[in-house]
Amino acid sequence: MHKKVTILFMLLVCLTQAKSQHDNAVQIAEKAGIPELATNSQTAGPFLGEQNTIYYLDNSGLITFFHPTQYFAYFGELNGNVIEYKYMLTPEGQYVLNHFNQAHQVKVLPNDVYRWPQANAVAQVLIQYLIKIKQGLVVAPNQSTDWNSMSKISSEMYQSTMSILGHMGDEGCTQHYEGVYYLGCW
Repeated sequence: MHKKVTILFMLLVCLTQAKSQHDNAVQIAEKAGIPELATNSQTAGPFLGEQNTIYYLDNSGLITFFHPTQYFAYFGELNGNVIEYKYMLTPEGQYVLNHFNQAHQVKVLPNDVYRWPQANAVAQVLIQYLIKIKQGLVVAPNQSTDWNSMSKISSEMYQSTMSILGHMGDEGCTQHYEGVYYLGCW
């Protein structure tokens, strides 16, 4: 009897954890703006992946991964135990992936992408995000990174210039090559 109770308890714990993960995935999808699946849908999900990625899988083996805080999606096909990625959608562009998972940017993804589960909903979420960037309501991740990089470069250029100007005319800081004088030390 004790063994049956232990097994039943372990089963309940596993089911509770699975239910909790599913509930978390549903909340993440709702927050991102992805609607619930229809009850008669041939798609399962959302499932919770690493770093709060959510994914959907349909009965033909098509799988959609979406990272709602980074706004990128992968569309792949389950082939045995391996996922062969076909398409990628990011704020920077749309990509077709080859068999080596090398991405080639395209202007428009093939209409084939809409066969994937929740592809239209994911695209709509990404479009809304891009509209917010264009309206200045949010800063694109690459814009903030570029700004930080440019700010650092500008600061380093300023420090170099000030060092050169500060040492101009110092002993041994004047060089003469073929009619050209170089002033400054750094």
